[in-house]
Order: sequence, then structure tokens, then C-alpha cells
Amino acid sequence: MVNKSLVNYIQKYHSQGYSVSTLKNFLTKQGYSEIEVNEALNYAYTPDHHNKKMFITIAVIIGSIVFISLFLLLLSFFSGTNVDYDVNIYGNFVEVEKGQNFTFKIYVNNRGDDIPLSIRYELSNNGKLEKQLSDNFGSETKERIYSLRPSKLGNYVLTVHAVYGDYEKLDTFSFKVIPVCGDGICEKNEDCQKDCEIVQSNKDNSSEDILLKNETEIIEKKEKICGNNVCEIGEDFLNCGKDCVEPVCGNNKCEITENTYNCPKDCKTEKSLNELSEYHLIGYLKEELKKEKAAEVAKQCTSITDGKLKDTCFYYIVKYTNSSYYCSLIDNSNKKDDCYVSYSYNTNDYEKCSEIQDKYKKEHCDSLKITYSIQIAYS
Repeated sequence: MVNKSLVNYIQKYHSQGYSVSTLKNFLTKQGYSEIEVNEALNYAYTPDHHNKKMFITIAVIIGSIVFISLFLLLLSFFSGTNVDYDVNIYGNFVEVEKGQNFTFKIYVNNRGDDIPLSIRYELSNNGKLEKQLSDNFGSETKERIYSLRPSKLGNYVLTVHAVYGDYEKLDTFSFKVIPVCGDGICEKNEDCQKDCEIVQSNKDNSSEDILLKNETEIIEKKEKICGNNVCEIGEDFLNCGKDCVEPVCGNNKCEITENTYNCPKDCKTEKSLNELSEYHLIGYLKEELKKEKAAEVAKQCTSITDGKLKDTCFYYIVKYTNSSYYCSLIDNSNKKDDCYVSYSYNTNDYEKCSEIQDKYKKEHCDSLKITYSIQIAYS
């Protein structure tokens, strides 16, 4: 007959994380026969030997785990604990000539769960809305490059809104559209003798139609130059791939999609970690950890003066190396808890659940631990 006390002992300590082989070795050393221990193990974890009551118990446990997980997921959704993201705009120039395309990149950094976002960007000229467009970023989309052509001279502000439910993050980028000297058009306040002499001579005819005609001809001429194997003003690799090649690392030009860390050959300007955006810091850490040990890279994190950026630095060292020690160096309690949850899930080392301070996040981590233990027991 199966020893029920052995069965209860095995189930109790196996649920606490002890492996079956460890329990088996311990019990045989305590004087129990191998046959007796094997019978208890089979009774405890072989479905054919479970009685109806045992199946009901297991069903209740699994149902409870599913309920707790769903509850925590819903709680997380409504409380926003896992909704943590930023949006950034990176422009290619702070000044563009009239008629030239303005190319920019929208980058989204999801520090919590990867979530889909609704993106809207607005172009304003001297405070007046000129253009508004929208796009959608899938849960795994990080960045996209766009290009637009401002229609007037003046100071422009490009604003991007990233919306998820009731959450909205935004960023702005300012640039200026300036006159083109040599296009035959004398703009207001333009200091270009060549253009404004043409206008003066046209004034003798007292005809605005002449100026309008000249401007139209110049614009049409510019729109027809794509394909002449020369990358000219108003062209880039997005609107004229025939003349303007896509940025390539190694051509000695630091272009919009390149930076010091993904193309040091072209972008040679070194910056301290304090000068990096969060996006560039994450990219830097990924590349640096391929060359240096985590401890050496962590020393660089300690030099960061911005607390939020420093926490991000330690968080991504853990993410890229699976070394939980660096979670303890994070100051922000929510970020530290997220670090331990992420580490436990990625490594199945659920002992670190005990380090979590937030009640709901700890319960979530513990439920993952129980689910993993059951999977191991029946695998």
C-alpha cells in the first residue's frame, strides 16, 4: 500500500521548487526503500493513479492560477502598470531650403509590455496647422522613417502623438524653412542679390504674373530632375531612389538612420552616456555587451547622473545578460520589480520573486512559478 505521508511530503516540497530527483535521493537516504519512494512518486504525479479527489484538486489549482493570472492581467491593463512607453522624433536637419523634403524618424520605446499604438503627427507653420497625418504601430514596431515637404517659409514645429487607450505621449521637433538663393524668387527678407535683381527687373513690367510663372517653372523643373544621377536639393532616398542611394554604413557620411554605435565608421563623434537618449543608450548597451563583461559595462552605468536613464541602463544589462544582480542596483521600486519579474520569466529562476515589493507583481511572479512547477512535474 502506498505510504500517504510520503506522498504528502513529496507534493509539499516539490511545489516549493525541489526537484523529483533531489527528493528521491533524500528519502532513500532516510531509510525508505526505493520501491516505496517510487510508489509514492507515481501516486503523487502519475495521472493514472490519481483518484477523483486528486483530479478535482489539480483542476481547482489550475483554475485558480488561470483566474489569478487573468485578474492580474486585467488589473495591470486598467492600472497601467505595464503601459510604459516613450515616443521620440529625430529630424535630419534643423534648417531646410524651400522645396526640399524634410525627412524624420519616429521611434517608440516600450519599457513595459509591447503594445500597439496609434500615431498622429502634425506639422505647424508659425503656429498654424499645415498638415496632419496618422499611422499605426504594431506591438513590435519600434521605428519608421517619413518624409514631407513644407509648403512655406518660416518656423515649423513637428509634433507626434503616440496614443494607447487613455495614455498619450508626445514629442516635438523644430526646424526652419529658409529661402533658396538662385531659384529666381526673391522671398520676403531674403538676402540674395541674384534672385532679388531678377525681381527688380521684373518690376518694370509691373506684372505679378511674371513672378508666378517663373516660380511655377522652377518648381516644375525641380520635380522633373529625378533620374539625372545627381542627388539634388529636394531629393532623398525616399522620394528619388534613382539619384539618392539609401544610407550605407561606410560611406563616410553620418546619415539619419546611423549613429555612433551602429555605424562608428561614419559617425565618429563620441558622447558620454549622459548625452545619449534612451533609444541610443539601449543600442549602445547591446553592442557594448558583445565586447565587454557586464561588470565593466555596469561601471559606465554608474556614471549616469539622470536617475531614470541610470535605471534603464541596469535594466537592459539584466535583459541582455540574464544576471539578476543588476536589478538590485535600480533605484525606482516599480522598475526594480519589473526587472525581477522579467528576469524570473526569462530564466525560470523564480527564487527572485521574493525580492519583489509590489503585492500584485509578486503574486503574478508566484503564479508563474506554480505554473512552471506543474509543467515540469507532468513533462
